[in-house]
Amino acid sequence: MTETGSRRRLVEQVVLAAVTEHAELSRTEIARVTGIPRATVIGAVAALLADGCLVEAGPDAVSGRRGRPATRLRLPPEPGLVAVADSSQGVVRLALVTPDGEVSAAAERRYDWLSPGPEWVAECGCLDEVPAVLRMYDELTAVVAEPVRAGAIGVWGPFRPGRGWEDGCTGTRPSPPRRTEGPPRIAVPRHDPAPALAQAWGFEVRSERGPVLRAMGEATAGAAIGAETMLYLQVAEVLAAAIVVEGRPFHGAGGMAGELTHITLGDAGQPCFCGRRGCLGATVGVGYLVDTLRPALGAVGIEDVLVLAAEEDRSVRRAFDQAGRQLGQALANSLALLDADLVVIDADLDAAGQMVAEAFAETVALAYPVGSMHLPRVRVGALPGTSYAVGGAALFRQQRVPSRGLTR
Repeated sequence: MTETGSRRRLVEQVVLAAVTEHAELSRTEIARVTGIPRATVIGAVAALLADGCLVEAGPDAVSGRRGRPATRLRLPPEPGLVAVADSSQGVVRLALVTPDGEVSAAAERRYDWLSPGPEWVAECGCLDEVPAVLRMYDELTAVVAEPVRAGAIGVWGPFRPGRGWEDGCTGTRPSPPRRTEGPPRIAVPRHDPAPALAQAWGFEVRSERGPVLRAMGEATAGAAIGAETMLYLQVAEVLAAAIVVEGRPFHGAGGMAGELTHITLGDAGQPCFCGRRGCLGATVGVGYLVDTLRPALGAVGIEDVLVLAAEEDRSVRRAFDQAGRQLGQALANSLALLDADLVVIDADLDAAGQMVAEAFAETVALAYPVGSMHLPRVRVGALPGTSYAVGGAALFRQQRVPSRGLTR
């Protein structure tokens, strides 16, 4: 092969790797993320399209730019599914999803996270989601024809892949207002469930913090397409965050970048299940907001509160507005240090998400350091109920080694 041919093949491999990692990219975005001149990218893309290594996915309808929308490129679809599980406070979900992020089947199981029954708790007193995930997997694979070839699971709380929950972040949660008995000991996912799932299923399973899956879903197929540095805020079910930089999750030195449940706003405030007061999760988490609304609204649950938010109930709006302001106060300086260009609010909040987003954006604008180059945009996510599944597929794509070798 000539030197020119070798260089051309190298460029094509770099372009293919970039599209593999980011799911979909326009020619301009490929040039930006790879540093290759756009004219060279255009030639490489033409060759890859001719070889069938790339396909055109349609115009970019999310860029917001004027003029003719850019055509986005992606890998051709491959057979097989990815099993993506998500564990949160009180619910475990499983979806079978294509590598492109299309959900083929999904199921969920709910439990009382404060007092989970024996079927949810292992002998050591730790939460064990594996049996529920395995049962859902058997149910879903019985009705889906395509084989499953990889898996991922997102775990809630201060979870480190390969280790489980951190010892310093567990404890007893003081009794909430609706309980009269002593403070319960909550069961937490002490162990990484991925090895047990991999052994049962016979293929590789990757574990992640739950919000990382959701953030990757929004970054690759939702409200954060094209964002360079994005902070995702999960507010429904559990308070958590994740950071995505140039299409990849940022984990930090210990793997827990974005874990904000136990960031304290002072010594006062609601008691947290970790045993302290003032934790952000105990002040802003939806479960605690519901507790504070019950004296005025009666025996309501999270679903009831979200319906009332859609109906513009004043007390509910005040609660979510306050939550957005507290989040903005807590995170404004961190956003400035991160120089984030986008903040995505949990799509599962439905109408309440816009309430949180508006209050958050207003508070951040007031608290941002003088002289900052720009304020981050704030928007509600676009993938309610499916962001974890789409994100799991995105992580699967990122860890793939491009398999379509070029033989020309």
